[in-house]
Amino acid sequence: MSSPNPVPTPAPATTANPLLKAAAPTLVVALQNMQQMITTIITGDPMQAPARVVPAAEIFLAQLVLQLPGLAGSELLAGGADLNAKIGNVITKLKAL
Repeated sequence: MSSPNPVPTPAPATTANPLLKAAAPTLVVALQNMQQMITTIITGDPMQAPARVVPAAEIFLAQLVLQLPGLAGSELLAGGADLNAKIGNVITKLKAL
């Protein structure tokens, strides 16, 4: 006896976005820096936590700024490689005509 509502099959896995893959290491470092900022703020005397917010946030933002050149370089390489692959596919299709 068949079920009136069949169980849907999962969609096939897709490949990861090349730009996201290129940015992943930088994002991991940024999140780790954010964890460190939070730890810095909440560690120690709770009455002094507000006094630690601004210095911890300034350090975190400076660390983010230092990550930008690496992120830009990896994004540029990944975007260029993806674009070249797509252009190559168009060339292949045109040659097949």
